[in-house]
This record gives sequence, structure tokens and C-alpha cells, in this order.
Amino acid sequence: MKKKREDINTFLRKLEKELELKENILEPNLNLKDAQFWDSLLTMNLIFYFDSEYSINIQAEEISNFLTPKDIYKRIIK
Repeated sequence: MKKKREDINTFLRKLEKELELKENILEPNLNLKDAQFWDSLLTMNLIFYFDSEYSINIQAEEISNFLTPKDIYKRIIK
């Protein structure tokens, strides 16, 4: 049986919980470059989370190139 594809809102709520962010702070088109909470520690946490939760190896440089949470979703949930 094929696993149902996770929708973007579910994905973002899971990210918020995993990263201990304020609920509903991640919106699909949020400009991550302007987000004060978006820092190198968060980037490292994302690397570990994507590896453990989705078995995806991603580099910090790639994460730093994401402009919005929607970009992250498109990369992780194909």
C-alpha cells in the first residue's frame, strides 16, 4: 500500500513541533531570510530531522538557499 503524501500544512506543523517553534509561525510563503528564528542552529536541527524522519541527506548550504517553507516542502515531499 502506497503511503499517502503529506500535505504542506501537516508538514509545517510537524516542523514547528520538531524545531520547538511557535505554533503556526511557518506559513508556506513566509520569507525565511527575514525570519528572526531562522538561524544556523535551526539549520543543523533540520539536517538531523530530515535524515531521521524522511531518510533524506541534505546539506546546510542547500537549506540556506530555501526562500520559503514551501521550497523546503517541495524538496522533502516529492
